[in-house]
Amino acid sequence: MSDGTPHRTMQHAMNNPLTALMAEIQLLQMEDPSPATAATCDRMMLLVKRLTELSRKLGDFPEEP
Repeated sequence: MSDGTPHRTMQHAMNNPLTALMAEIQLLQMEDPSPATAATCDRMMLLVKRLTELSRKLGDFPEEP
């Protein structure tokens, strides 16, 4: 949950849709996708993971006074 700081609020707001996207990609991967779809899912998952890592780094910023 957000602790009220702008960085944590932004982090929380970003993580919600990223989690939903990751779940949708995983569901597609479970459906025995074609090779092209599987490759697309892999690329999408890598991008979601990159965005998730960037979101986590928002928490590394010091709190504003």
